[in-house]
Amino acid sequence: FANQTLEAEVTIESGSLTFQQRTRQARMVQEGPADTVTVPLTDPLVRKTDLQIVDHIMYHTFLPRLAILEIVRGIEKRDLLNSQDRLEEVTQLIDTQLRAAKARSVHAYEIIQGYELDRTRILEAEPIDQQRFAEQVNALRQVRNEAERTRVRKRAYETSPTAKKAIHKYYNVDSNGEYDFAVQLDRDPNVRLFTKLRKGRFVIDTPYSDYSPDWAIVYQGENDHLKLYFVVETKIDKEWQDLDHREQSKINCGKLHFQAVSSDIKFDWVKNYPDFRRKFGQETAVG
Repeated sequence: FANQTLEAEVTIESGSLTFQQRTRQARMVQEGPADTVTVPLTDPLVRKTDLQIVDHIMYHTFLPRLAILEIVRGIEKRDLLNSQDRLEEVTQLIDTQLRAAKARSVHAYEIIQGYELDRTRILEAEPIDQQRFAEQVNALRQVRNEAERTRVRKRAYETSPTAKKAIHKYYNVDSNGEYDFAVQLDRDPNVRLFTKLRKGRFVIDTPYSDYSPDWAIVYQGENDHLKLYFVVETKIDKEWQDLDHREQSKINCGKLHFQAVSSDIKFDWVKNYPDFRRKFGQETAVG
């Protein structure tokens, strides 16, 4: 903002006010041409006080007043903050830098003793859009080959009634890749139980916002050992470097969260089902 100067154009009109009895409305009749004047935003009449600026930033970032005051005093053209738009931009910049700094400083999570979760709410499934699901079913019935099947947009997944591995019969899916992931879960003989978690029911606190895993999977490994896996998201066909720093930070926080809970619980993100088996220690491919 160092080289910017802010001004505002103000239109001044003069006239008389009339009242129409029939419509019971007031109306202004302009007298003479309107005058337009330019007012610099450094004018004392529109200047925000330091307290107003500090309170605004504090409300959105929860930083202490003294820290914000030090930041404000370090801005070269402080008068630019008289513009609400510029103040919003500066506040957003401070908030972004603050969250990034918090994410870099998270090294461990602690367990709160006595804290209980409502298990019924955690395992709820998202409501299915019946109309969209019916459209998907009809489209799949009309396909003539596998290539056409892959092009049908998947909005929901109906779990296998014979496998009986899923907690719910139907799940919403966000993409065809997520649909294929659910199919593989149903087919994998080592998967004992799985469910897609409803957004906002089970959350992990991170500096950027609450984060919800997508899938909970109980997997039978070597020596019939059962292990609970939380898959944060199925980022289909993406690599780690394709994720932005916010996504990467949330995933790292999720890993630290479950490390504090139990060594028998693992948390990660995956790009497809083979990637899930690699990251969670199950290398054998599923047909």
